Amino acid sequence: METSEDQQQSVKEAIRIGVAGWSYPDWRGLVYAQSRSSRGGGGKGGEKGAELALMAGLFDCVEINNTFYRTPAAPMAAGWLKAVAHRPGFTFTAKVPKELTHATEASPQAVAAGARQLLEGLKPLIEAGRLEMLLAQFPPSFRDSEPARRRIQAVVEALHPLPVAVEIRNCSFLRPGGGFLPFLERLGAGFVNVDLPPGRDQLPPTTINTSAFGYARFHGRNAAAWFDRLAGRDQKYDYLYSEAELREWVPRLLLLASRARKVYAIANNHYQGKAPANALELLALLGRALPPIPAGLLALYPQLRKLQAGAERAREEEGRREGAQP
Repeated sequence: METSEDQQQSVKEAIRIGVAGWSYPDWRGLVYAQSRSSRGGGGKGGEKGAELALMAGLFDCVEINNTFYRTPAAPMAAGWLKAVAHRPGFTFTAKVPKELTHATEASPQAVAAGARQLLEGLKPLIEAGRLEMLLAQFPPSFRDSEPARRRIQAVVEALHPLPVAVEIRNCSFLRPGGGFLPFLERLGAGFVNVDLPPGRDQLPPTTINTSAFGYARFHGRNAAAWFDRLAGRDQKYDYLYSEAELREWVPRLLLLASRARKVYAIANNHYQGKAPANALELLALLGRALPPIPAGLLALYPQLRKLQAGAERAREEEGRREGAQP
């Protein structure tokens, strides 16, 4: 009979921690060695394969974000699959192309065509059972309306049967009595809970489930850059969460996981390796075993050294226990 302790552990294991993207120039020398390995083949493709392989060694999943800018060819997705072969349980989510979510005018036919192209490009991951969810991220200017809901419905239905999580950032979608969440439930679509800089019409942190999959994304809280139209991408996502800020999310993630089959917690505050640093801290806060932490991250973020030391002690203790068994 499953005890309450077993149930709590099961809930924790349903939370999959990962990062958004894995190939950033500023991660060299921090997350990855300055002289990168060519594991998986030589040249640029092999280097990127080595980067993804390292992410698979650290986390449970990764969110593919270059699909937002261009649809991958199937051989590229096959390369991603090869890079994570050493981690059978490692999975992917992927962002839907911006043409489907950000274009001001997109006919149902254009949405359907874009969706077909995306699914064809990701086919190797889909067939291997490694792609578990797609992320449809809509812009902050996207407000609740009948046309907006028709667009969401068109995207979700075009990507069927893959599960889709919908990220909206404008609080108009959660107005009392608006019926947006039941709308997502009828579509079988998930709701993305976001951590954003507070202000304007931004959504606050939530714990909303509308499907069998939960989703949370951490964008950072750099309000000065976030609302600055002249700020670049790196500036907007330059934010390191404190331990206290991450602790706020532990009960939220556990609540989401208690109502879902799986929950994806994705760190998107990528600049200078802050996303993997915070994702590792989240793993520790959830009581999960930590992998060896890259030396560059340990050097830049000293708080990780304490986590690394604790993880090493735990591995030594486990080794002693196993050695003591008859």
